[in-house]
Formats: sequence, structure tokens, C-alpha cells
Amino acid sequence: MSPSTYVIGNRTASSLQKETGFVNSKIEECTGQYISIGKMIMALSMNTDLLSQIVMINNKTVNDGKLSSFFDCAYWKRHALFNEQAIVIWIYGENFEPCNALGAHKTLYKIGAIYYQFEGLPATLQSKTENIFLALCYHSEDVKTFSWKAVLRPLISELQMLESEGLTLSTKDGPVSVKVVTSCVTGDNLFLNGILGFVESDFLLVILVNTVLCQSHNF
Repeated sequence: MSPSTYVIGNRTASSLQKETGFVNSKIEECTGQYISIGKMIMALSMNTDLLSQIVMINNKTVNDGKLSSFFDCAYWKRHALFNEQAIVIWIYGENFEPCNALGAHKTLYKIGAIYYQFEGLPATLQSKTENIFLALCYHSEDVKTFSWKAVLRPLISELQMLESEGLTLSTKDGPVSVKVVTSCVTGDNLFLNGILGFVESDFLLVILVNTVLCQSHNF
């Protein structure tokens, strides 16, 4: 499924004209890429049997005292959609450097990405990368310039719609109306520190990398 481009904000870009020596300024759009969660769920429902393996009737939990999935926890049993047909997703965010992660310009091209998985899948399917789906891609520096609200706008908007209005899926038993809710939001150190308003730092990452390098060279 192709992503859609959305505008995060506008900024002024300046460039030096070599011929005249003047600085040319123009307004350019800062954009991100978003892949609709609702459309992806509809496509998976029509073309695969992945969603058929998800626990959609939430009261079919095994009350044996063991926590084998998100649906066994007390939080879900108090949820407003408990005992209703729902698809629950787990969101994960991270920042990565597609170029030299330890170089002098390591933050120049840093990208933020947000993924999601479906709660209730068997463990054999949960860990496969093919069942981890990309929702959002953005330039990490745009968060500092325009705020998280601007960057996450399409994701938050659709999640609110999916929880309040839901989707109608085509199944072998006929149309099924489901709501889509989020179980939790997790991420790497930089993503969680940033979205929670804490200080972001690569210090722990550098320590980990140096430790691995030293061990691999028997220093």
C-alpha cells in the first residue's frame, strides 16, 4: 500500500546564488509520509487470513490465572470495549539514522518511524517482521520545529475515528463491524524521552555500541 504525503509545516529555506552573490529565500513545505491503518486493516481482511487469527471476541479469554496475552490483563477487562468485537493494536516508535549513525552529521538525516502490531496473534506470528506494519515516517528534526501535535496529526486523527466509528470488514460470514483501539505505546529511548517531554540523549546508545565493539575485539 502506497503512503500519502501530509504537510507538517512550512519553513523558510535560504540558498546562495553563486552568479549574483545574493541569498535567495523561499517557503518550502516540510512533509511526512502516512500509511492509513484503517485501509491496511481492510486490505489485510480482504487478501489474507491474518485478522481471522486475532482474538476479536474479547470475552473468549481463558480464566486460568495466567497472562498469555493482552486480553488476559485486568486493564482490558475494565475497558469500555470489553465483550465487544474489536481489533487492538500495539504502537511502537523509534528514531533511526539511515546514513552514518556515529558520524559528525549523524542527526542530519535522522528519521522517525511509528509501527504497529496486532494484539492477539499467536506467538509464532507476532515476532515475524512481515506482521509489523509501518504507519508514519517523518524527519526527526521536524518534531523540534513544529511539535509532536503537527507530526502525529494524521495518526491521532485516524486512531480517534477508528475507536469511535470503527470499520466494517468483509468476512466469509458476512460484514463484521469492529472498533480499533490502542493497547499501549512503546518505543526506543529517544522516541519515548521525546514524546514524554524528557531530555533526549544518545549517551546510553554510545555506551552500548562501545561495549559491544570492545567485547568483539577482546579489549
